[in-house]
Amino acid sequence: MFVIAMLPFAGLVAHHWNWGAPPGFGDHAQYLAHARAIVDGRAYTDIGYIYHPAAPMLGPRAYPPGLPLTLAPIVAIFGVDSLMNQMLMILSIVAFAYLAFRRLEKATAPWQAAFAVGLTALSLESRFGSVVPLSDPGFCALLWGLVLAVDTTVRWNWQRIALVTALGFAAMAYRVLGVAVVPALTLYALSTWRQHGGRALIPVALWAVTGIAVLLSGAVDVPFREYLLPRFDEIGDRITSMARVYKTSVFDLELYAFPREKLNDAYHAIASLLLVAGTGALLWRDRRTMMTTTVVAYVAILFVSPVSDGRYLWPMYPVLAAGLVLGAATVSRSIARYVRWYPRPPVPVAIALALVMLSSLRAELAVSAPLSLDRLPDAGQLFSWMRDRNAKQPMRAMFVNPRVLTIETGVAAMGALALRPHMQLHALREREISHIVWQDAETNNCRARLLNSLPRIYPSHFALEYQNATFRVYRLLPTSATVADELAASFEVTPEVCRQLPRS
Repeated sequence: MFVIAMLPFAGLVAHHWNWGAPPGFGDHAQYLAHARAIVDGRAYTDIGYIYHPAAPMLGPRAYPPGLPLTLAPIVAIFGVDSLMNQMLMILSIVAFAYLAFRRLEKATAPWQAAFAVGLTALSLESRFGSVVPLSDPGFCALLWGLVLAVDTTVRWNWQRIALVTALGFAAMAYRVLGVAVVPALTLYALSTWRQHGGRALIPVALWAVTGIAVLLSGAVDVPFREYLLPRFDEIGDRITSMARVYKTSVFDLELYAFPREKLNDAYHAIASLLLVAGTGALLWRDRRTMMTTTVVAYVAILFVSPVSDGRYLWPMYPVLAAGLVLGAATVSRSIARYVRWYPRPPVPVAIALALVMLSSLRAELAVSAPLSLDRLPDAGQLFSWMRDRNAKQPMRAMFVNPRVLTIETGVAAMGALALRPHMQLHALREREISHIVWQDAETNNCRARLLNSLPRIYPSHFALEYQNATFRVYRLLPTSATVADELAASFEVTPEVCRQLPRS
């Protein structure tokens, strides 16, 4: 049953095989850069990415070491650009789905658990889950391995304690959000105290002591820690942003089964009601389990996190999908009580869910491969020129996607900043940036347009060194221009109006 439910996922994986990273993706490049630093014996943070606080959400100085350590053997043998990276992601998603299936079987009928993980896997792949190496699939597998280990424990012997402890450490090594296992297991241990007499708290104590020691030693830099506590006037915006991001993520889980947007909107409205009702019933019924306490702790941490992304909800997808299936099954049973000719309740639900998955798969199969930055012909020419130029004289560049630029060329790079142009100049000189890379604004974002405007606003500061149809490389020149001149020239140019900047 599990294998059948995973067939749509397998079909989409085949369609995505050997695709490149979608435009804007950069996290994968940083993970690979960390892995290459490990292989080369360099410092973990010696990856060429130049962090700047004016672009904090582009990426932290360093990611947790879990995925880079996993990628290191692949990078050592096959290099950074290998299909083995995609194979690792596929295996991680399958492991995630299987472990979730095993756990959901304890709470739902096998067919319901199968549809829940089938929806989960297909929705992850529809968001390019296996295309590039990301920490999310592996983290999801480790988290559900921990949930399954705890909820299937009959006797808390030392072997089980060691397994749970190791899985928790691994989850936290993959994603900082893995700290949710600490309050999750604490809540579980307190609610089931009579079953274990406190032995379930031993992993919590080990995690806590190790975590405190690591933080005090300064060995780990917690990403975005300066943004953990928002200012009072930022709270409303943060809540609004998170609600929008995670609402869309729930819709992604429910898939897009119809060819028209309004039909999908209507479907999502109905499916979301079923999902909320079914998830609530499931969690209440299994409230004294690690699965439920993990959902509670993880969602709570999501909503105090300073960053949000639809991928962060992936670990909760199996529970939400199970809630959708249970909600639909409950409605089907209610109809069967009053309509004599209605078929057995599971049949209409199974048919409807299968049609949703197949229709969504059909729509995804019609999508062409995205125009990946590293596979653009013009990008290949740019990267080749920058590698040669950097070999002769080291460069430090500013570009909208610095991590991809660095992994492809070896040039240290900083991201485009959301600052007034005169402050951009200050940041360039402060970080000793030697060149900026201009990309056609039609294919870029708002910060990129702001970057692209600099040579036009300050022609005396820049000299064109390279160009092709899509890219230009400008060298930053010494200048005698005064700060007053720069302020006057950039008075009305701000990130808020950068969409109005010229496109060339």
